[in-house]
Amino acid sequence: MEIDRQLENLNYAIKHHPDAPANFLLRGEYWMQAGEIEQAREDLSTARELAEKLIETNDWVSIPQSYIDRIDEALMWIGEEYE
Repeated sequence: MEIDRQLENLNYAIKHHPDAPANFLLRGEYWMQAGEIEQAREDLSTARELAEKLIETNDWVSIPQSYIDRIDEALMWIGEEYE
């Protein structure tokens, strides 16, 4: 599979900012659109874990909570519930 420009940019963002949940969220959504459900599940799960850490360590939680809401919706769409 040839890596397209969008995936290349997402991989770059993750490599340079591995603690940013948005990068994994976006790549998970990319994998969903590509039909790569297992890869999507992995990235979405990683994004959720990172967002939860942000909630635990920050006073401002609205942005990481919005990531979690979007991740949970995506995981439900691919048939996995997250608790």
